[in-house]
Amino acid sequence: DAEAQKAELESRSADLVDLAQADAAVEAARTTADTARETLTKTEAARAEADQASEQAAQAAREKATEQTALETEIRTLERVLATGPETDLPPMLDQISVDKGFEDALGAALGEDLSAPATGDDGDGVVIGWLALGPGVRALSEVVKAPAALDRRLSQIGIVEDAAEGTRLQAGLAPGQRLVSRAGGLWRWDGFRVAEGAETAAAQRLAQRNRLNEVAAQAEAARETLDALRATAEAAKARAEALRTQERDARQALNEADRAFNAARDRLAEVKDRAAAVQNKLAALAETQASIAADQEESGAQKAALETERSELPDLEAARTALADKRTALAEKRTHQMECRSRHDQLFQASEARKQRLLAVASESQMWVTRRSRS
Repeated sequence: DAEAQKAELESRSADLVDLAQADAAVEAARTTADTARETLTKTEAARAEADQASEQAAQAAREKATEQTALETEIRTLERVLATGPETDLPPMLDQISVDKGFEDALGAALGEDLSAPATGDDGDGVVIGWLALGPGVRALSEVVKAPAALDRRLSQIGIVEDAAEGTRLQAGLAPGQRLVSRAGGLWRWDGFRVAEGAETAAAQRLAQRNRLNEVAAQAEAARETLDALRATAEAAKARAEALRTQERDARQALNEADRAFNAARDRLAEVKDRAAAVQNKLAALAETQASIAADQEESGAQKAALETERSELPDLEAARTALADKRTALAEKRTHQMECRSRHDQLFQASEARKQRLLAVASESQMWVTRRSRS
């Protein structure tokens, strides 16, 4: 039985997973889990950065959209303001003029409300008030103003001075129709009429509004391009954040699977170790049992040899059996006689006890009569 159990355990031990392989599987699972955990940490950090970048880009886009909305609102307001003028199908001269920045007040002082009139052809185009092209004269204000040919003669008779002192000094030498203007909006006319610097005119305001409209339109266009770029950047950042969020979910799932695989491998290793230890313990116990059995066999063999020798020295077994039977018969007879004697002894003992009791009763009764006699 011990040999059979040992063979069975050895066959089972051969089927067990090698401990080195199980341990290698645990290490591989641990490495995979650590890699997955590191990947998840990096992905979480990248996702957080992408979320922040997406929010910043979206905020920048919102701010730029607000700026663009404000610029477009200002453009519509300026367009409405500049759209007011004489009722005619021809555009006012003001809308056809481009003046260098800083000279709006000078041109406004020089031409004033006359800029609201349109440019007309030689026949007047049916317009009551308008400008007719007469050909260029001496260039002066026209050097800083881009205007239709109809204004060439008017602009050629307007000079630009640096300050009010120079305008006042030169005013007396002006020919009829000529004027002087300064950057600050001062006006000195040939007939002695003057406008102090800083006095705002409607034409100057409209020219400033026109320049502001052009400037705001350019800013709005730049803001639109910037907004488109910011929106594209925000969309790209959002897409990257979403992609990283998906990668983060995949990395977390991979980490969970790696942890489960690691725990399974560790449990498998522990199971293999326990089974291997149990098999080794049983094998060791069987080895001890076999050694004990071998010692018992050796001792039993020696006892057997001694008994064989002793048996060979014994007398005839049949004669001994016959003598034993005779002795058993005699013993049975003696036991029967013993039982009869014991029964007789018991009867005599009971009779003796009864007699003793009777004697005691007689003695007691005799004593009673003696006492009564003595009393009597």
